[in-house]
Amino acid sequence: MQEPNRPQPLADPSLLSDRAYAALRDRLVTLEIAPGAPIDEDALTRELGVGRTPVREAVRRLALEGLVLVYPRRGTFASAINITSLSDITDVRAVLEAHAAARAASLADEADVAEARALVAELGSLEAAQRPMMELDARIHRFVHRCCRNPYLAQDLDRYLNMSLRIWHLTSDRLPPLADRVRDHRDLLEAITGEFTEPSGEDAWAIARADGSYGKLLTRFARIAVLVLDDWGLAKLTDRERRDLLEILEDRCSITSTIISSQLPQGSWHDIIGDPTIADAVLDRVIHNAHTIPLSGESMRKTQLKKM
Repeated sequence: MQEPNRPQPLADPSLLSDRAYAALRDRLVTLEIAPGAPIDEDALTRELGVGRTPVREAVRRLALEGLVLVYPRRGTFASAINITSLSDITDVRAVLEAHAAARAASLADEADVAEARALVAELGSLEAAQRPMMELDARIHRFVHRCCRNPYLAQDLDRYLNMSLRIWHLTSDRLPPLADRVRDHRDLLEAITGEFTEPSGEDAWAIARADGSYGKLLTRFARIAVLVLDDWGLAKLTDRERRDLLEILEDRCSITSTIISSQLPQGSWHDIIGDPTIADAVLDRVIHNAHTIPLSGESMRKTQLKKM
């Protein structure tokens, strides 16, 4: 005997509102919905295949985050973008992102580890175009926010990330290439998978850029009374290394002491740094007010060996 048709279970409204929220959020963040543009809730309901309630709940959440503005009897509109707020947003994110990354590395479960490995693989194969890089950067940050296991922290970080992304998309044609910056997230993801080794040297800078503690690391180097760069110039600097070097020397210039020992004459330093503009800036902060002590003769190590 054929069973009568049973009513299908209703879809979870919280899941539907989450789907509507993510879809509308992404359109606002990528400026598919331009700042100041009206938001057609009826069209969204049809496009997303959900009811009015999930869309209205999504709009309510986005209004609390400042991404949309709701005017009674006038409608809902995408909020304006204030480019000058980026530095303040970044200042807050630098502190919160570092804390979230530390929590994520210690609290990640097996599913998180699998997702982190997939993101690492994606980093290695992604094209260097700006738009895909920004999309992957956002996905990695949202993943870390979820892994931190603190809903209040994750909510705040997502809100600040959305605000940053809108500014980045608005100014994407003026942004420097993002490939190196996004690929620096590899160390952060490997800390979550447990495949990360304690950084030293240039690796520590990569981690600092990834987890938001770059400014703190620069501050630590700026406060060192005497910084020694030993055997400097053994290999040409990468783009990231020369920019880090310029940041360090800029903070220390005419304030604290820096000793640079090198087997190369100063005339060769420009080529070792690489980029002519950055090389000029670095050497301007090093050469002109420096005490140069040229040394000659055999290596001290070789001399000591002869005495043994």
